[in-house]
Amino acid sequence: RRRLNDFGSLSDTHARNVFLQIVSAVKLAHQRGFVHRDLKLDNILLDRWGKVKLADWGLASKWSVESLQTEFVGSKHYAAPEILLGRS
Repeated sequence: RRRLNDFGSLSDTHARNVFLQIVSAVKLAHQRGFVHRDLKLDNILLDRWGKVKLADWGLASKWSVESLQTEFVGSKHYAAPEILLGRS
């Protein structure tokens, strides 16, 4: 968020690169059986080389088809609609 406040919006190319890194990080976490559960702008960090780091894994949990998440955690404005509706 600070980068956006300090420098304004990202170019299309840079934004695409950041987005692809986020998707890649989330995919890797899911492949390893984890869900972040609080993915939001404040928890996406960029280092000085433009590499994405996902921060604040405090609400993360193990995931499996048998144990779908229904409990609301994290930030309401970023929650999945099904969680807000009390569904898994």
